[in-house]
Amino acid sequence: MADGVLEQGVGFVGDDHAGTERQVSLLAVESIDKLFPALRHVNSAMVATRECV
Repeated sequence: MADGVLEQGVGFVGDDHAGTERQVSLLAVESIDKLFPALRHVNSAMVATRECV
C-alpha cells in the first residue's frame, strides 16, 4: 500500500478490516527486508518475488 487515510477508531479507510477490532501495524521496509531470509522456507517463490509485501 503506497498511501492511505488512517482514521482514528476506524483504521485505514476502505480496508476490509476498517472499523473492526483488528489493529494496523506499520513496519519499516528495512525490518521487512530482515525478515525475508527467515521466511524463505515458508514459500521461497513468493518471497523471491516479494509478492507477500
